Amino acid sequence: MLSTSHEWQHGKLQSITATRIGAEYGFGGRVYRVEGETDEGASVSLIAKEEDRASVERALAFRKHNTTTMGAWIPRLYGSHFGDGGELGVLLMEDISPNIQGDVLSGCSAAQAERLIRTLARLHTSSLDAGSMERDEELPRWQARPMEHEVWTERLSLTSERYPEILTTEISGRLANLPGTIDEAGAALGSGDSCWIHADMHLDNVLFRPDDSAVILDWANARIGPPALDLAHLLTEGLDTGDAESRFSQWLPIYRKEAARSGVGLDLGELRSSIGWAILPLLQGTIGWAGRAEEPAPRLMKVRENLLRNTCAWLETDVVPDVG
Repeated sequence: MLSTSHEWQHGKLQSITATRIGAEYGFGGRVYRVEGETDEGASVSLIAKEEDRASVERALAFRKHNTTTMGAWIPRLYGSHFGDGGELGVLLMEDISPNIQGDVLSGCSAAQAERLIRTLARLHTSSLDAGSMERDEELPRWQARPMEHEVWTERLSLTSERYPEILTTEISGRLANLPGTIDEAGAALGSGDSCWIHADMHLDNVLFRPDDSAVILDWANARIGPPALDLAHLLTEGLDTGDAESRFSQWLPIYRKEAARSGVGLDLGELRSSIGWAILPLLQGTIGWAGRAEEPAPRLMKVRENLLRNTCAWLETDVVPDVG
């Protein structure tokens, strides 16, 4: 267990209670709000997140490299601990309040979306091909992972049975060999710049402060990879208003402008192409999730359907490379 002897500003923490939160909002592991009082009578509220060791280590690696740059846009970390068995770890973080929980099912306002796009651009550009990062072989890195053909066929079939109005016969046929293009997508994405990415960038992993500034949560999947992966996910399961072309024209110039403030020049055509490649592994993962035998919790069933619909919608555009 985490020690409770930490000396807070108003005394030593005691009289602790814990309540589980965020069970259906995209957070990995188990998340608890820990509340208590100090020996001087002050109230304290913290967030404790329990997760497998590898996930906690990825989150800690991300924080080691990015806390100075991203301090205002990620929860403050007070400490971490690994259990005696070493398989589980705990992160103890600030409880950001007041705040509004992001929700992929209801979307967000234009002001919130702009703040989030700018925050993501700061993360990507601040760590873009950093020399020390490239030399650190211990850092987690994104890799394209094609699904085995038999597993893919089974998942694609079950997803089509569950959502025939989304994954139509025509789309299913078009995607029959999708895993065969994942390596190609990985090669295309790997030929460009790499930086720290969130790798699960959707609105359920975001809090918005009263001024609409974004605080990005759940860095358990953070790794070094192509920034287009975060943008593809956000444009699909976050900023999903309007058609694909309107999303590109509305949000990518804002991302480019914020990157330019950090001295990084981006070509919108190249960025669009990279996002097209990044949608392919997102498609594979989405259909893979939707085709699992077990059913998720009620809200997550709606999230799953929403993600499947928005991801498959890209196939109606010329953004995604041919996977036929």
